[in-house]
Amino acid sequence: PAGLQAEWSKNSTAMMSYGPRVRTFTLPPHQYKDDNPSVSPQDVYTVKFSVTDDDGASDSKTATVTVNNVDPTVSVSAIGPINEGESFSVSGTVFDPGIQDTHTVILKADLNFDGVFSPNEWFVESLGAGQSVKPFTFSGLGPVVDDGPSPGNGTAFDNMNIVVEVTDDDTGFGGLGVPARVNNVPPTFPSDPDKQPVVDVDIDSNLDVVATVSGSFIDPGTLDHHTVVVKWGDGQEASETLTLGDRSFSLARNFGPLEDFEESLLPLTVNVIDDDLGTAVHTFPCSVSNANGAVAEGEGDN
Repeated sequence: PAGLQAEWSKNSTAMMSYGPRVRTFTLPPHQYKDDNPSVSPQDVYTVKFSVTDDDGASDSKTATVTVNNVDPTVSVSAIGPINEGESFSVSGTVFDPGIQDTHTVILKADLNFDGVFSPNEWFVESLGAGQSVKPFTFSGLGPVVDDGPSPGNGTAFDNMNIVVEVTDDDTGFGGLGVPARVNNVPPTFPSDPDKQPVVDVDIDSNLDVVATVSGSFIDPGTLDHHTVVVKWGDGQEASETLTLGDRSFSLARNFGPLEDFEESLLPLTVNVIDDDLGTAVHTFPCSVSNANGAVAEGEGDN
């Protein structure tokens, strides 16, 4: 009988015993958990085989084996949909048969839809060794300031470009692109009746009646552009394009002398329209108390 020892690496050996007259052997497969040392795409190991019989006689031979690093792969769970103004999370897993590899996961998200991954749109997570499947999560990403390029492109949603890349400690690389739907959020008027749009009716120095529609609104899309449209009682419309970031408005109309003024001329609605099809509508049930600095106010619907 004889004993065979295989030294696969410094800390890994395998031993088998053989009966009389056995002159061939087959060892179980050996798995290299890493192509150690790190920072190289492949490494060469020297394997030493030693055989010893029951009388103490022995012999040994060596052979070399090249161990190639295997690129990691990454998968990502479905993202979204996301509403503009919201933050979001991205979760996924990294797979690598080299369980002793460490990994770096980089997520790039085009949060402002400018087609460029700026430094503040890069997010990094490090994963330690010990598993072939490693989960990761990026939380609190964003917020997403718009649902597409600014100014808007007239669509109710756009897909944000997200790229997830993974590298291991042996130059291995994997990655994929993941589109994430971002929905436009339409503007809204405040729900508090005291903060909804109003119509102020005044008499100016020429004794003309001047009606002013004013108010404010809310829109989480900080890069949305807005247009305000007032529909008057006689069918005319007045509009104003607001400066980016403005969330308040004031539009006035001169109706001429008081004796020609009729309450039915006062505005019926005011609309706020964003650049991606979102609209807020407020309807005025108006009343005029007097013609000297009178104020016409009404509670309406958003």
